[in-house]
Amino acid sequence: MTADEFLGHSHVVRVADTGIVEQLEIGARAGQRAPARAGEQAAELETLFTQFESPLVESWEPSALLTELLLLEGFPLDSRVRPLPAFTANTLLEVSSDFCAHRLTVCLDARLHPATLAALELRAEDTFICLESALDDEAKLRLADRCNLKVV
Repeated sequence: MTADEFLGHSHVVRVADTGIVEQLEIGARAGQRAPARAGEQAAELETLFTQFESPLVESWEPSALLTELLLLEGFPLDSRVRPLPAFTANTLLEVSSDFCAHRLTVCLDARLHPATLAALELRAEDTFICLESALDDEAKLRLADRCNLKVV
């Protein structure tokens, strides 16, 4: 990298051995390249932000994610998983096991409806897992007061 590229558009004041102040203008070439480089960096940054919007891989399957969540929460693979038919706006699954004292409720829908959140009967020791994008900030706070809330 040359000094021109490093400094960009700037003025450099140089004091010669004689004490005479010289002002050098540099950066004409760097100024011509700077917008292209900035555009490339902005595009790269946008790509990185897009990748981190969701921790899930592009082709994730609800059944595979449920299995992973069971294991992460300490439930054995032979746990009872039953749908909760009382909730028509969202698909909720209740997981229970003789080896775990608490229940696990999972909803992997893209959006959680307010009626579903209001009707959920959760104990303080129960865990509720949903997609982070399914809740707004207020709903997250309210659910976190009622149970152990975890988001994916």
